[in-house]
Amino acid sequence: MLSSWVIEGKICGNSGKNHSFAKQLSKSQKSKIYFNQYLWHVFSFEKLVSLESQEAIDSFNKVKKKECYLFYQDNENA
Repeated sequence: MLSSWVIEGKICGNSGKNHSFAKQLSKSQKSKIYFNQYLWHVFSFEKLVSLESQEAIDSFNKVKKKECYLFYQDNENA
């Protein structure tokens, strides 16, 4: 499944430990979902609304990107 970090028309990324896209979560909530280790947990634990499947792919493809990094699961040769 591909989930895009597009929130309110902006692609959100890792900005240190502040992670502005999850600012509504308390430190306690972040700790419980291992947020600092696994950023995607905000979506898998349904703490933030996200797009899924084809809807996520379509939304991601519509956003103009300067750079894009792809990470492969279960493969160390990324």
